[in-house]
Amino acid sequence: ASFDTAWSPPVGALRALSLRFPDDTFRLDYHEPDMMVAGSATFRGGVVRGSHVEDGPSVIRIGREVFGHE
Repeated sequence: ASFDTAWSPPVGALRALSLRFPDDTFRLDYHEPDMMVAGSATFRGGVVRGSHVEDGPSVIRIGREVFGHE
């Protein structure tokens, strides 16, 4: 699923969702081209299991490869 949020990735919402469904794994990929930030986080059982943040030129690559932006 894809959706837009204002100002920041919905980390709290994904954490709450993963608490509600503790056996499922949720992955959040985000891209903020105006601030030149992109990254991903994985949630399971209310815990962030992995997180990665990119800045600079790799933000453009992530925007293209993950989100299909031009």
